[in-house]
Amino acid sequence: VAPMIQAAAQGDPDQVLCARILEVLRWFGPLAIEPALRAYAEAERDEVRWGFAGLLSECGVRDERIFQVLIEEVRRDALSAGQLARYGDHRAVDHLRREIDRYEVEAGGDPQANWELMEILQAIEDLGGALTAEQAERLRSLLQRRRERSPVAAALDSFFAPFERLA
Repeated sequence: VAPMIQAAAQGDPDQVLCARILEVLRWFGPLAIEPALRAYAEAERDEVRWGFAGLLSECGVRDERIFQVLIEEVRRDALSAGQLARYGDHRAVDHLRREIDRYEVEAGGDPQANWELMEILQAIEDLGGALTAEQAERLRSLLQRRRERSPVAAALDSFFAPFERLA
């Protein structure tokens, strides 16, 4: 396990070899946890930490340290919400709701705008959670204003339709 962790720590998780190493390390389950937690703590690059967080989320081990790593990743980058959902700890819903409260919806027609919000919403749904009434109303209001400003945004916001049931 140690040489694989070292190789992953020096690589780029977006590269095929590093991604495969991280994928194989998941099979080791509990044996990968301690070295992966150390590598995460020692990593200097965000993308390396993100790769180890993904590994930890899918090792099948419940450990408070892993939960905290995954919460930290979501605070740093909301696109990590899927890792938290894959971990499967329902306590994460409250943390994800706080991320929703901090999130600023982008009003433009950029196809990638608000992708982070969709990741958070999907994670909440995957964990069996729901938005608070205030969050649901805020989301509807923000999306309505966005749709009124841009026909492109209106078309793109159809991606949000499935999440309206979280309210």
